[in-house]
Amino acid sequence: MNNTYINIKTNALDNVKVPTRETLKTFLSNRTIISVKDFGAKGDSTTDDTTAFKNALASDSYSIYVPQGTYNLSEELLLDDAKTLIFATEDTILNFTQTIGNAISMKMSANIRGHHGTIVVPYEFSGNVINIVSSLDDNATNVPPWTKWDPQWKTARYITDLNITKHDSRGFHYSIDGTCYGNAIYCECNENNGVSTFIWGLNFSGIRIAGAFNYGVYFKNLDSAWNHDLRCEVIMDACKIGVCLDNCNNAYIDATIQPRWSYSCFNNSSLLFVPSKK
Repeated sequence: MNNTYINIKTNALDNVKVPTRETLKTFLSNRTIISVKDFGAKGDSTTDDTTAFKNALASDSYSIYVPQGTYNLSEELLLDDAKTLIFATEDTILNFTQTIGNAISMKMSANIRGHHGTIVVPYEFSGNVINIVSSLDDNATNVPPWTKWDPQWKTARYITDLNITKHDSRGFHYSIDGTCYGNAIYCECNENNGVSTFIWGLNFSGIRIAGAFNYGVYFKNLDSAWNHDLRCEVIMDACKIGVCLDNCNNAYIDATIQPRWSYSCFNNSSLLFVPSKK
């Protein structure tokens, strides 16, 4: 199945509160854009720019700009609550060199505006390029949702116009022996010591995945009352399984999938759907 389309109508939320004027002014006052180059990043395809990126992401600014260039990174980056990573152009490349762990983890209300830029990982990379996993910090029982407008509790995450790919020493992104590693995008709503966590409002659009990943996009346990509005629009090539919905509902998936049979990728399924356990 090269073209997969799923449309499951989402549920509307009632009693959503709008921000007050003062809360909105406070939030917008922290939207000053800073550049990773302000923190010493080179983007010259040679320097390890990990420290510069981490320092930029740890600053008070919510908007971190990445100018044109190729940035070598050797450790996971964390997009904390309400942080936005902004790629400048299609010539902005984040080149991760590690083969395990995650490349970028996103907390609540974190965003990536790709502007057709690219994240590259090694062919043997076995982790998650984009990792979104809920925690007790995201739990609605800590702060009643929708009773006030605050970026700390605005839980949606957005990724737009982003390329995710692999490379090996030959420059290939696809498998020639049927071996695939890791996931391009992984999202899981988990449970911590019996306390349910939640993820609300995932919107991924203009995503292009090209690489020998086990899963292009993997969504797990997004089936509870808090999990609304999962929307994913993606084109992918060479993944073993394109889309996996494991115990999910309220999802809208628009995916064009090329499994690369001609390169013996042993594609199990363009789409894998695991019904809800409830």
